[in-house]
Amino acid sequence: MIMAPPASSSDAGPPKARLLCLNDADLPDASCRIIPIAGDGLTIGRDEANTFSLLAHGVSRRHAKIFSGGDMWGIKDVGSTNGVIVNGTRITETWLRHGDTVEIGNIRYKYLDEGKEMPEPKVAADEGPESEKTMVMPSAAAPVSPGAVTQEMAQPAAERKNAPPPRSTRPRAAEDSGSNVFLWILGGLALILLVAAASFFL
Repeated sequence: MIMAPPASSSDAGPPKARLLCLNDADLPDASCRIIPIAGDGLTIGRDEANTFSLLAHGVSRRHAKIFSGGDMWGIKDVGSTNGVIVNGTRITETWLRHGDTVEIGNIRYKYLDEGKEMPEPKVAADEGPESEKTMVMPSAAAPVSPGAVTQEMAQPAAERKNAPPPRSTRPRAAEDSGSNVFLWILGGLALILLVAAASFFL
């Protein structure tokens, strides 16, 4: 007896799907690594009359049938000796869901619904080798805002090497104040000498 299609079935028909072998080393024929599922379904077994002839250990002449139902695919055992195992459980027939594991003999397949497979993430192309990338760092002596470039950093290395030493950054007011004090001291000494000379001659 065939199960009734699930309640969510639609007129769109079953999805594009496939069985993907998980143990390639046990396959006698590489052409059975991927089994596309389309049309009205397919049959699997050792007999050449099947849609896919699978000459692997534990596979019967007529082993399994994949059939459509609404918007899903189902699988049933058609009288095999070792049975059909879905997700570790031997079944008579069941609906397949994306990611289910299906064992036919000693061959393990994964059922893949192409509409539910995630696309491969795109990797952005590198702008160039790592050695060609330059990072501009601000001067430790004079912090600058992010993204700014100081005049010294922008100047070529050859020009910085031949440039004159920077001028003193001492404020001009400090220099003028020192000069005035020196003049006051000289004036005081001159006054003292003048008074001493006048006292001597009086």
